[in-house]
Formats: sequence, structure tokens, C-alpha cells
Amino acid sequence: MSCIFVFLGQAGNQIGHEYMKLLNGEKTARKSKGFFDTFFNTATNKARVVMVDAEPKVIKAALSDERQSKLSLYDTRNVVYSESGCGNNWALGYNFTGKVKNLTSNISLTETNTLVDETMERIRREVESCDTVQAIFVFHSMGGGTGSGLGSRVIEEIRIKYPSYYIFTISIAPFQHGETPLQHYNCLLTLNHIQQYADGVFLFVNDDLLRSITKNVKRQNAGHSTLMDVSYSVSDINKYISSSLCGLLLPLYSKETKTYTPFDTFSLVNQVIPMKDVNFVELHTSALLTHNATQFTSWQYIAEDLTRHVPIYDLENSNIKTIYAKAMVRGGLQTSHDVDIIKTVLQKQAFSPVEWMKGRKEEFQVQVSSDEALKSYKLPYSLTVCANRTSFMQLFNRVLTKSYTMLQSGAYINWYQRHGLERQISKKQSATCKVSLTIMSN
Repeated sequence: MSCIFVFLGQAGNQIGHEYMKLLNGEKTARKSKGFFDTFFNTATNKARVVMVDAEPKVIKAALSDERQSKLSLYDTRNVVYSESGCGNNWALGYNFTGKVKNLTSNISLTETNTLVDETMERIRREVESCDTVQAIFVFHSMGGGTGSGLGSRVIEEIRIKYPSYYIFTISIAPFQHGETPLQHYNCLLTLNHIQQYADGVFLFVNDDLLRSITKNVKRQNAGHSTLMDVSYSVSDINKYISSSLCGLLLPLYSKETKTYTPFDTFSLVNQVIPMKDVNFVELHTSALLTHNATQFTSWQYIAEDLTRHVPIYDLENSNIKTIYAKAMVRGGLQTSHDVDIIKTVLQKQAFSPVEWMKGRKEEFQVQVSSDEALKSYKLPYSLTVCANRTSFMQLFNRVLTKSYTMLQSGAYINWYQRHGLERQISKKQSATCKVSLTIMSN
């Protein structure tokens, strides 16, 4: 059962590259036959990745880092790009017509083929090289033009071409006070598309990520650091997202049978995303966040430490509720009671269930792997939680409110109309995004 990855735009390629480096490190450290057949093509020994961007800079930087690090991750035939960009405009990205290039030949490809056409052709080749495709993962951001617009179009095309495959997105919401005035429109249009076409959306909000990382850095420097000394980077955010994904997607190892069980997309969808209209989930991990993680004391400590980084109140000071959740424990258990301890701590301190889920068996699932969490980082233990919560209502409300305000005044609408997006379509997208808010509120 294989997984195919599509990296779109600047953020998608940067985060995807960080994730693939982490996967490759685990592959080298574990040296277990079949462990990473899910993620790598056994014939070429390359990752099952398609890299796409409307500009070449970020892709070339990732490939340069691959060479300098002496890695062998990507099939350059699966790299397609243009040189004109998408101007931070969802409509331009969705209807992108710029000339397409490929690193193998570095010349323009078939004149009639768009970037979407070439992307789908490379996905097709990867699909046909697999015995069975378990899922397609799309990495992208929602605030710019390529990740949002082109990303929405590619996700839509994947759903049309492969209706039976699971589609998951790793979607990055921009900072609340971003760099482009169009980000709220872009987010609104993207949210509508990924809600409609993806089976699951792993949504990461930059403001929340930065808050967690900053808090952790301050703790590590407590007692000998001032606020000015605290430093962090985009790379720190990318590493956190990557380690979160590894905590969820890496195979589970059984010490009793000495076998690995691959990541199961069917179970994830049924346990965490049982309702199609509420398919936005969040990921939290102790990996790379837990202070002095290698000095393991107990699973209770790790669970308590993780919950410190999880928001429990919204802007109206109401409790954030959990619809469904799943925890992945890596590193084995100390006692037979550890699973119950982990569930109790997580539910009591951060993942309180909605009323109609309390007491049901499905409300909180825990899976255990006896193997080390991240061998390449020498991290023996980690706890990762995948949760379907009402926390995203804040983001949805903010995007809807600001988009409506701009729409009513006609702000920047002509920028979208010139690329084929009519005003009435924008209103339709706004209305459909209210579905998640309605269901979550109930």
C-alpha cells in the first residue's frame, strides 16, 4: 500500500522537503526491509514525490540541499515548474497558463499542456508504478497564489481522476497579519475546495505553531536568557510539522511479532473524520517539543507536557471541544496502565469531548509502537495526537468575516475577475464554508 506526495508552491515544497529528509533519515537508521515501501519507489529507490511550483527558486533550493547533503530523494522527471509566478492570487493559480519546464530537459514542454496537466501526468506515472495506492498527500499553503489556487485545482483534478483514492492535504494557514491583502480571499476559496474534495485536511495555523515553538524555546532558555535572545525560524516550524506527520504516518512496530504495521488511512478516516463536512484535523506532537525529551520519566509527564502547547479556549473564552481523537504512542509502554493514564491526561487537560461523544468507545483511540520514535534524531519516545476539534472555528470565522467585509466593498475583486473568477462565485464559496461552522457549533 503506497502513498504519493505532491508538493505545491513555496511552503509545500519547503515543508515537504523537510519531511522527506526526516523520512530518509529514518529509512537509513532502521535498515528494515519493507519499512518504507509505502513512501519510496523500490525500483528507483526515490521518494514517491511530485514537486510543483509556478517559480523555480524553492524547488531548485531543495534539490541543491539534496545534493549537498548527499541524499538521493527525488526523481527529477517528477519536477515541474514555471517562471511567471501566481502573484498571490488564487484565481491566477487556479487558471494558471504559464509555460511549463522540467529540470531533466530544462526546456518548455508541450505548448498545449498546462502546469496542472504536467502535474497530473507525473501523478499518473507514480500511480501506475504502485501495486496499490493507499492515499495521495498534497502539501500546500492557503495564503499565496500557487499553494492556494493551483493547489485547489490539482486537488480537484486528483478527485476527478482517482475518485476511490483517499486524498489528504497538509494545509498551512497564513499568519493573521500576513504579507498580502489577498490572503483572506485565498484562504476562503481554498478552504471551500479542500473541504469539498479532500478526505482529510491536516490544518496547521502559523500563529499557533509560532506560539508553541516560542514557548518551548523560552522554556529551554529559562534562567539564562532574555526575550531578545529567543530565536526561531521558518525551519523550526517546518521541522515541527514534519515530526508531527512522522508521529502519525510512520509504521507501528510490534515487539511481540517483530513486524511493522503500515499506516492505515481507512482507520484514520473512520476514527477521526467520520463526517465528510468536518474533515479538518489538527496534529500535536511531543517530538522536538518536549523539554529534555530524552530524559524520559513517564508517559504522564510527556502527555502533560504536550497539552501545554494545545489551545483549550477560543477567543470567546469557551472550551474547545474534541469530536474525535487518536493518539500514537512511540517507544513502548512502561506499565499496562500507561494507555489509560495517557487518555485520562489528554482528555482532562486538552481534548475534552463534545457532549454527544462522552463515554463512547470511539471518542479517543490509542495505538502503540514498541520501536523508537525517531531513530535519526535519537529520540526514543514520542506522543502524537491527531484530533478533530472545534479549534478551527476561530480561523474560519476570521476568514469569513474579513472576506465578507472586503467583498461588500468590492475590494480587490477585479484582481480575481481578470483571471476568470466571477463575483457571484466568490459569494458561493463564502456560503459553503459555513457548513463546518454550523456542524462544529452543534
